[in-house]
Amino acid sequence: MDLRESINNQTDVSFMFAKHVFSNAIQGDTNLVLSPLSIQIVLGLIAAGSNGPTQDQLLRFLKSNSIDELNSLYSHIANVVFADGSPNGGPRLSVANGIWIEQTLPFKPSFKQVVDNVYKAESESVDFMNKIYCDNQSTICVTKNPVLHDRMKHVGSDCHFVRDEVLAGTMAMHYVPSTDQLADILTKPLPLQPFQYLCSKLPLVTADQLAGG
Repeated sequence: MDLRESINNQTDVSFMFAKHVFSNAIQGDTNLVLSPLSIQIVLGLIAAGSNGPTQDQLLRFLKSNSIDELNSLYSHIANVVFADGSPNGGPRLSVANGIWIEQTLPFKPSFKQVVDNVYKAESESVDFMNKIYCDNQSTICVTKNPVLHDRMKHVGSDCHFVRDEVLAGTMAMHYVPSTDQLADILTKPLPLQPFQYLCSKLPLVTADQLAGG
């Protein structure tokens, strides 16, 4: 399949996206920003990192015969984006896409090569696990130990939810000393010195700084 035919197929996919969104999500006077190309690039990246039935299904949806064909098309698109950094003017771009991967998952070198060279993307391994910082160690023990939880009465539904998420591995509880608990600045009448210390930990700016003064 040549480049022109690949572009036509992706245009058809874009129109399909737009038609579905406009017919199902738009009601009344509503503003909508839709970038079908961004969605297609995400699906292309997922296809490049998958195999078997998942990859075949994504290729059929994107109307492409192979991963090489899809990579060739998106490599061409990325090069067009980088053309803005030419001597003719325009911004000088370092990356065209960005990928964040959960740090506990493996990042295959072959997939990273596609990410870097084809999609011109910057990739980073990050911690996507939800973290809760608590200054009460008894509370942390309750969320981690179902036996302790069962011995308590009148436990709120929020504790049940947090405990279930911690046991499932999708949330983590971490201890933080009361002196470093940033939430206290919003919930407690602190003395001046602790208040100023916690303020220094927040990315706050003054009105003069916002005005450029």
